[in-house]
Amino acid sequence: MTLRPYQEETIFHLINSDLERECICLPTGAGKTVIFSTFSGLQAMENKRTLIVVNRQELMQQTAKSIFNTYGMMPTIINAKSKGLGMNFIYLAMVETLHNRKKHIEYLANVCDTLIIDECHIGSFNKILKQGWKRILGFSATPIYVKKNDCLRNYYFNLFEPITVAELIEQNYLCKPTYYVPAKSLLQGEKLQLNKSKTDYDENAMGNVLSKPKFTEILAAYVKKLATNKRCIIYNASIEHSIRVTSALRQHGFNAWHVDGTTPESERKQILARLFTEPDCIVSNVNILTFGFDCPEVEVIFINRLTLSIALYHQMCGRGSRLSSLIQKDEFIIADLYANCENHGTWNNQINWQKLFEKAAIETTGSIKEGIAPMKSCPECDRLVAIVTKICTECGHEFAAKTMQEDVKEIDPMLIKLEEARKNLTNILDRVQQNGNSKYRALHLIKEKIYKDNPKSTLEELQNLILQVLPQWCQDTQTYHNQWHKDFCKNIMKEYYESNRI
Repeated sequence: MTLRPYQEETIFHLINSDLERECICLPTGAGKTVIFSTFSGLQAMENKRTLIVVNRQELMQQTAKSIFNTYGMMPTIINAKSKGLGMNFIYLAMVETLHNRKKHIEYLANVCDTLIIDECHIGSFNKILKQGWKRILGFSATPIYVKKNDCLRNYYFNLFEPITVAELIEQNYLCKPTYYVPAKSLLQGEKLQLNKSKTDYDENAMGNVLSKPKFTEILAAYVKKLATNKRCIIYNASIEHSIRVTSALRQHGFNAWHVDGTTPESERKQILARLFTEPDCIVSNVNILTFGFDCPEVEVIFINRLTLSIALYHQMCGRGSRLSSLIQKDEFIIADLYANCENHGTWNNQINWQKLFEKAAIETTGSIKEGIAPMKSCPECDRLVAIVTKICTECGHEFAAKTMQEDVKEIDPMLIKLEEARKNLTNILDRVQQNGNSKYRALHLIKEKIYKDNPKSTLEELQNLILQVLPQWCQDTQTYHNQWHKDFCKNIMKEYYESNRI
């Protein structure tokens, strides 16, 4: 198997890092299973043992297959059907089974060199972390803890983020999303209540509202418009909501099926198999296909609910992002019927996961509008476009001209500063190349230029600007955009800022 550059970089980092606990942030579709399977195999070649823990049967099967395909060895499976442990270099366990088998967990903590947690942002894994493991590696596409007043930083000492969604799209490892959002809110006159912890909406109450015939008929109309003869996943609020959605779609002649946590395993497998084999299959679900499920041929994602959780939002959107070897698929559709992107930005928007990793959930739930590019929905076709768009590329609708005052309100000043910084970088790179200087000289010069052009900005704002310019520098200098370069930019801006403020 040929690894991608960022996958090789991550494995190299894991081999050489001496941190006892670390969280690895890799977007959906980046191949985290391949990464920790390869790492586990390399450990086995050095007579080191690894325990991988998951929380779903699908993830266990996917991981076992990856390990076998990579190194030709089968891990020891620890689930409800297994009994003994035996001797092996790689163990693969369901978290609940492992937690209930005290002797097994004590033995594994003693003999294993590394514990790997897949989807480590899920709180159910924390109960096995206190056992005294030699080293713990957590993997997640969304490293934010959902428990009130707690954060992942309390369980992992560091966050390593080798690549972002935008970079994966740019490097042709993921598909680019096309967004559709109703031009007018569908929830006018409706009220939704929060759950007891105030961290998200109450799903049953939301399901009761969204199960009303007017909402299921609106969904059916959008499915007809965007997903006819396409594989599609619909994310709903509650079981009753999903069942009603499926019924409404079937009445309209769609090949629609429903799954949730109570669906028998054999039936669930049959329904999900349809998604792989039937090009018009629609699977309506509740909290089942949010992670650990990969069907690259899915072309349309419907977010048929509201959520304050950016983690859940990203997990849902990412299910349509994988490239397919079976169908032509350069882009995929995200139909965000209740405009979650107003709170969280678009799925490929740059997210400061480091900040979310370190802050308590109660502080990070809800809006994270900082740095989100302003967008608008086309009133004719509902496609989401940049706020400055004059003609919709989908349907040709011409947006009415705004007054000068309205334009000033809608254009983000940060975008203007960023555009100017990018132009400056291009000029500086040309000058540096002509003078025969190191490519890093360009970063030092752009740092000084950003500081000079934004004298009233805070250090954090200046660092954000140089980090936004960094991907272009990496592209123009054929340098890999990694955590080292991000830290380098932050540090040189900090040093320059502090030395000039004295």
